[in-house]
Amino acid sequence: RTVARRGKGVLALSGHIGPFEILAAAQAKFGTKIATIGRLPNYISLAEYAAELRHNYGVITIWREDPAAAKQFLRQIRTGGIMAVLIDQDVDIESIHVPFFGIEAGHPVSLIQLAVKLKIPICITLITRERNGRYSIHDREIKYDPADPDAVVKIVAEYSGYLEQLI
Repeated sequence: RTVARRGKGVLALSGHIGPFEILAAAQAKFGTKIATIGRLPNYISLAEYAAELRHNYGVITIWREDPAAAKQFLRQIRTGGIMAVLIDQDVDIESIHVPFFGIEAGHPVSLIQLAVKLKIPICITLITRERNGRYSIHDREIKYDPADPDAVVKIVAEYSGYLEQLI
């Protein structure tokens, strides 16, 4: 939210921690234009349900298998919105491995590579449930040097370390 308030598009790195669907809905409720991108589920009815549910909360769904996904990503960023992606699972696309609790864990990096190339602000945004039953949103900008050849690895390592802290 902090970075998005500046009126610039943002790549928001998140994960399967806490009620991440509520996190996207909360961002939309705060007035932020938000889209999520992910793998199309194996069952089309599940994909339709997820997209409709998100749409009802003001969240755009982009399936990475969609030929227009790259254009949708760029449109979202260029219009000052948040492009949210869950990167805490090793999937069948280009990934890098960084330590996570001492074990090398894979994280998809294509959107991070694109963000670095285009000098797009990147943040980590996660949600946790507190003991009182309420939720806390954890939001942190990742500072990076787009000229650094190791920028992507450093970004993923910072994300992984922050996720470890929250867990």
